Amino acid sequence: MATTDSPTSTTKVEKVDPTFFIPQATQDNYLQIARDAAKAADITPKQAMRKLADDFTARHDDDPVGGWDHLSEWAKTVDPDETTGPSGLALAQARAVESARRDPQQALIGDQAVVAEAVKAVEAADANAGPAAVDGLTPNTGPVVPKD
Repeated sequence: MATTDSPTSTTKVEKVDPTFFIPQATQDNYLQIARDAAKAADITPKQAMRKLADDFTARHDDDPVGGWDHLSEWAKTVDPDETTGPSGLALAQARAVESARRDPQQALIGDQAVVAEAVKAVEAADANAGPAAVDGLTPNTGPVVPKD
């Protein structure tokens, strides 16, 4: 992290990475917007992100507490060609959170089903593994999931 002088004191203040304030979904959306705009305008995605950064800066001037400065800083530094979409884990987490928001009871049932499947898989792996060898200092002689 870079340090900057605070305007009100002589102590150093660490500059926070702008991505800290921008959710991954928002980053992904703006990256896709930049890629689409670049294709339509026949420019590079990096140039499209620079134009978005300028737009964010202009919006920050009108709405200084809206977080547009963070988006602007992020858009100036991100490379749309290097980034990929969200990971499979991120998509699964987003889906679970959205499901829980829409119907908490059904989400709970779904989570229980996933856990039950995982327990069955671990028990099957334990049954097929046979007696375990000593791993380091601790012998691993029992199943991963104890029986009730």
